[in-house]
Amino acid sequence: MRNQCLSLFFVLCTFGSVAQIQSEDEFFQPTVKHRVTQDESVHASRVTRMRTMSATESVHQVDFVLTFNEVNQSAQQIYLVNSETELANESFGIRLAKGSNVMPIPEGVYDIVTTFRTVDPMRNMPLYNMYVILEQVEINCDMQLNISAEDAKNHIHFQTLTIEGEPVYTGRYTIDENWNTVPVEEGNTDDVFFHNKIVCSDYGEVRRSSGNYGVVVESEFYNSPGNEAAADFYVNDVSDRYSFYSHRVALNGCDVYSSSYVAEGASGNVEISNNPSDFVLFEELFSQPRHNGERLYLMCSFTERSTEKFEERATEIVNTTPIKDGDTFKTYLSKSEAKYVSLVQPGTAFGSVTETPWGDDVQLIPAMISMPLINQEGEILFANNGTGSYVFYQGPDFSNIFLNDEIITQQNWPTHPAFSYTVDKKCGQYGNNCPVLVSNPQLIGNNLVIDFDHIGRYGEKNRDNTLSQVRVSIDGGHFYSGQGASIIPIEENSGVIDASIINENVLVDEISGSNKSYLHYLIGAEDQNPPTVTMLHFKDNEDNVTDRFASAANGSLEFSGGDFNFIMMTPDEKFAYNYQAPEAVVVEYAPYGTEDWNELTIEELPEYFWPVMGGFYRGSLAGVTGQGLNGWFDLKIRLTDAAGNWQEQVLSPAFRIDDLAYTSVATVTPDKSSDNAIYNLAGQRMRGDLSSLPRGIYIAGGKKVVIK
Repeated sequence: MRNQCLSLFFVLCTFGSVAQIQSEDEFFQPTVKHRVTQDESVHASRVTRMRTMSATESVHQVDFVLTFNEVNQSAQQIYLVNSETELANESFGIRLAKGSNVMPIPEGVYDIVTTFRTVDPMRNMPLYNMYVILEQVEINCDMQLNISAEDAKNHIHFQTLTIEGEPVYTGRYTIDENWNTVPVEEGNTDDVFFHNKIVCSDYGEVRRSSGNYGVVVESEFYNSPGNEAAADFYVNDVSDRYSFYSHRVALNGCDVYSSSYVAEGASGNVEISNNPSDFVLFEELFSQPRHNGERLYLMCSFTERSTEKFEERATEIVNTTPIKDGDTFKTYLSKSEAKYVSLVQPGTAFGSVTETPWGDDVQLIPAMISMPLINQEGEILFANNGTGSYVFYQGPDFSNIFLNDEIITQQNWPTHPAFSYTVDKKCGQYGNNCPVLVSNPQLIGNNLVIDFDHIGRYGEKNRDNTLSQVRVSIDGGHFYSGQGASIIPIEENSGVIDASIINENVLVDEISGSNKSYLHYLIGAEDQNPPTVTMLHFKDNEDNVTDRFASAANGSLEFSGGDFNFIMMTPDEKFAYNYQAPEAVVVEYAPYGTEDWNELTIEELPEYFWPVMGGFYRGSLAGVTGQGLNGWFDLKIRLTDAAGNWQEQVLSPAFRIDDLAYTSVATVTPDKSSDNAIYNLAGQRMRGDLSSLPRGIYIAGGKKVVIK
């Protein structure tokens, strides 16, 4: 069976598929394994319903007379856009028809965007969209406007080329009488995913669409050789006020090609391709968490962010070809356009894929995904600004921070100056570290939401949260135990919450590790969220990002965090998070596996404050003393807010200092027990023998012993 890529979900500013918008679910045949999927929506910051009209406002009856071929075309939506508002036809509760469509429109000057769709009538499947744009139409009386799908005659084609200069091509397939996919011609690419935008220089983003075109279905109405028409633009003649953007990600096995394109205006057919010599290669061998023997699969998230204001579009996809041990992911990134930055995050998922008559049944859990990558002037940058990366900010409404009685909308660009860095500064391997926990517990109605992420040392997301053990008590009484993020019904919406989140799915240099986090907070109070860490890494004296140092004087700790409380509605009617700086921040270290804690001095650096990530803190490791197994030390961070809520987490192991390592250690397993007296490193005598003790470091027979 041909390799397939499955789109897991579309997030940020989406309304679902066009078929869902039009309530025509029959567009998507469940028996077709390979198909074009598209999602079209307007920019979420715009109003997509008819605004309320005042009694004195002039309203005119406008007849939109639509012309299209009813055999294989349909009229989708009409949008009237100006600087004050956007009016969409679905607000009138009608279906667009061929011929007359009368709508009441407030007086004004609008750009009018009408979308049509070409379909395969034999299978009732959507094939591609067409756009007819009328610019600067003055509506000052009852009038008629004639709009024809035939005017969308300009084909803007964006072609992705591989590093060898070959066009990516997904192959050609047809469907037999039993709705089975039959190959006609093999391609060189598993799948291609796209984010498209139509942008007007006066109004910003007007339309957007997403989807993939992994397979061509042969059809007399659709003979595009690479199925690229699904992602291309078909548009009438328009001025340079309009730009057409596309970000495309092609997958071929473990190779990922990311390119972005732009065309200014439309007048005649145009083909634009990337320059293969602009590709910059990023390679990564992911160190996987323990995953109970399930097979691993390539996961890739791709995002497009505005450099000028908050606009973001993200998609996660999975290649259902299993990854072999030692596979290196190759990500080829082209330069991004000036107004939009295209980011790619390769990663892995684990689980199983089962072939069924109606397609692949996928049971996958995201395991790990990298920090976003971009090609910045020929150099790969790890781009971190927190938006969309942590549990707080999963949608456009949540980009707002309520700070000092003022709403701050976090810009997507530039990125955090301390947590972003070029690829040559990354000195470790994804996953070969103990992650930090980012928590976002909330009370929503009568449901207690325990929401959290685990973020690795290099900004990678360890997404195997279903393996974390969660235990919750209210007012000292235990009432919940489970795995992963949870929504827990409660009877009382007040009380003291104590929760533990234990992630022991950690292996660092073959040393068993864990993140053990504890939350203490008051629900029902004005401040009912504990503060949280939002990012953490270490650097050496040359700004290399690493958690392994030759000596203590060569390392420093950097992290961010704060107290975020969700606000359902701010004074100016926005969803937001209220931010306050933590009342106290305490950091301690101890040799790995011990409780010999010592305080680490830190300082807050206000110049690195970032609204969606909070305050920024730095501490030198120069004062670290003691000895750790192979030089490894644990780290404890406790953040307390003014209301007494707190988060504490222990990262074990967290960092390594070579000249503080001890090596005269006998590593034993429980079956090699000893009758000698056993002490922990605090000098306390332990009961029982080595076979009954938990993992850790002990003194037995006069020497240090490690139990793994």
